[in-house]
Amino acid sequence: MTTAFDTEMAELAVEMVAEFGTSATFYVTAFGVYDPDTLTVTGEATSEHVSLVSPPSDYREDFKLMDNPSATALQIIVPATNIEFTPELGMRVTVTQHNTDSNIMHIHRLASGDDVAAYVLSLKS
Repeated sequence: MTTAFDTEMAELAVEMVAEFGTSATFYVTAFGVYDPDTLTVTGEATSEHVSLVSPPSDYREDFKLMDNPSATALQIIVPATNIEFTPELGMRVTVTQHNTDSNIMHIHRLASGDDVAAYVLSLKS
């Protein structure tokens, strides 16, 4: 069941990224295999989707790899109505503002019912 929260939050998320957001390219890999050790998906991207997302914010320092102190950890919000796919762990993402390839390491669904209003994605390069 779709709740009023889902409907209102989806509309708000779309409005906010339209006014303040940046673009990101999501690389969808069909039949890829997610490797939790490297936070990547094996295989070639079969499609690319450009979407408006929130401006990226720095994310928790402890998500940076010890062997790669220059790694970047970011968090973005993607309105669910702006995308034609479901984000998956390891999916490659390029946020235009940073122009760096990252991979999705955590996905949080903003929803109180059946419909997702937005996804909060934690990214790591």
